[in-house]
Amino acid sequence: MFDSNARFEVQDVRTLSTRYDLKESFEIITCFENIEHIIDDAAVMRSLAHVLRPGGRLLLTTPSQDYIPMAAGDAGPFKEVEDGGHVRKGYSPERLSCLSEQAGLKVVEISFCSGWSSQKVTTLLRALTCRIGYGPAWALTFPLRLVPPLFDNRDQLYPRYSICMMATKA
Repeated sequence: MFDSNARFEVQDVRTLSTRYDLKESFEIITCFENIEHIIDDAAVMRSLAHVLRPGGRLLLTTPSQDYIPMAAGDAGPFKEVEDGGHVRKGYSPERLSCLSEQAGLKVVEISFCSGWSSQKVTTLLRALTCRIGYGPAWALTFPLRLVPPLFDNRDQLYPRYSICMMATKA
C-alpha cells in the first residue's frame, strides 16, 4: 500500500532555507551523492534541517574521504566553483557528524557502501560509456550489478566509496 498523500519535490538544496512554505514540511529527506558538489556544505545541512519536520529523518550519502579513486578525475584537483563537479573528495564520519550537529540534527547511524566489486563495475561502466555510449554500456553492465551485494560486505579491507548517514531532527 502507498500513502495517497505522499508528494515528491525536486529542489535546489542551496536555496531550501529560503523556502518558508516548505519549513518543517518533510518527514523524510534523501540527499544522495550531492553535498560534495556544493561549496557551502554547512549551509546545505542547515537548509535540509530547515525543511525537515521535528522527528523527521535525513538519509544522506556522499563519497568517503578515504575512497580509492576509480579514475584520475576522482583524485582531484577538485573544483572551486559549483559547475556539477566535486568541490571536495569526500567526508569523514566526524565531519558529517559536526555538520549535522551544527544544523540541529542528531546522527542516528553512519555506515559505508560500495566496496571493491561495485566500484569495479562502475569503473567498467564509465570506460564503456566513453566507447559506446551510456545506454549500451548500462545494458552490458547491468547484469554485473548482481555481483556486488554478494561480495562487497565481505571485503572489509578495501575502503568503501560512499559514506551513508541517517540523522533526525529533534
